[in-house]
Amino acid sequence: MKNGSFTLKDPERWQKIVLGAQAWSFNRNVIAYAERWARLMEERMSAGQKLEDIAEATKREAYVPGEDSMRLLEVPTAGILIEQWEYGEQLRLYYASGEYARRVLGVEANETPTMFGGMAFRLS
Repeated sequence: MKNGSFTLKDPERWQKIVLGAQAWSFNRNVIAYAERWARLMEERMSAGQKLEDIAEATKREAYVPGEDSMRLLEVPTAGILIEQWEYGEQLRLYYASGEYARRVLGVEANETPTMFGGMAFRLS
């Protein structure tokens, strides 16, 4: 189901997550970042681009300076999108891929830092 301009697996669950995030500014920033990032990715995917080709650029574009650090926001934001976004499985596969490790982290897949590996695999 669509929420604004991105598609959720379970809109009722998303609303509970959003409501639960209101108590702490970091959680609100994660939700806001997730919404912006999902909208950008979905917009570009609807124009024919592949998630793996646009994930990094849209992640940077969705970031608003002044919010918590992008690196700090990335793991929980990707995790919540993997769990709640209609295209979450594609995002999980992107994070789990050797391509992500090479492009972004500059390492081979088996050298990927635990922080990223654990985030992408447990929430699917």
